[in-house]
Amino acid sequence: MKNIRVSFSERYQPTPVSFWVHRNLDSDVWVEASQFHPPLPKAVPGKGFVRGHVECNGVELVFASVYEIDHVIAVLDRNPLPTTRRLSADRDSENGPNSHWLSRLPGKAKSARARKDLVRLLGRARDQFVDLA
Repeated sequence: MKNIRVSFSERYQPTPVSFWVHRNLDSDVWVEASQFHPPLPKAVPGKGFVRGHVECNGVELVFASVYEIDHVIAVLDRNPLPTTRRLSADRDSENGPNSHWLSRLPGKAKSARARKDLVRLLGRARDQFVDLA
């Protein structure tokens, strides 16, 4: 099953991808920071914060920003798939490879064919997300 949907929340809620994309600029602790690069998303007036949900073959990914979708597409589109050790080293953080979002992705979503399907669906989701954000 393949599904794209959008929801809204009253408060900003980070996703498993947020830490790896939005780098904290003014604090050593991500959750205590107030400035990020790229910036955290802003609320849509009258609706709240956008959350994108993408389900592909039983795997659901949730996004808080278009930057997060772009990041996941860039990682999943690489061949061979990079290791979480390499990806977490790129972040220059004490969070290790086991806390990376890719390490939490089910194995069935990591084959080249599954990633190709997921990347294609994420591209469509990105288009919808951009229109709303």
